[in-house]
Amino acid sequence: AVLRASLAGEAGALLVAALGRDAELREIQLIVSEPGAAAQDVHSDSNWSADAPRLVTMFVALHDLLDERMGPTFFWPNTHAPREGEIWRPPTASLAAERRSVWYALRAGDAVLMDACTWHRGGANTSETRRFLLAASFVAAADGGGVPRLGDFV
Repeated sequence: AVLRASLAGEAGALLVAALGRDAELREIQLIVSEPGAAAQDVHSDSNWSADAPRLVTMFVALHDLLDERMGPTFFWPNTHAPREGEIWRPPTASLAAERRSVWYALRAGDAVLMDACTWHRGGANTSETRRFLLAASFVAAADGGGVPRLGDFV
């Protein structure tokens, strides 16, 4: 129900525009950050390839995430694909230190969409509150017969 509600609005429309209604649900998970959890290393969930189908993850806040001390997800904008004349580079701590990261204050039910090649990390949870996110990843149509499709939810 949470996934269907999250995809009923703008997030679903954006995913359909990016991947098509036949995009497959690749993964769904609950991400929990306990109080005292350390920050993750900067990473991407995929490596860029001109031939690979696009993979997009939607993070849905299951409660208000308004305080940076809760360890929100930090994103490095414009790291999902190579810029003109460059090659895509996988994230490293030193490369990430050269760029600006952002995080988004979210209300319960708000969603953030991320290309799986985007550099990101979960921040340190220095609050006394658990942080919960629902993460659902969709991949542009492949041949996984019988799997749920984006069109099943929007």
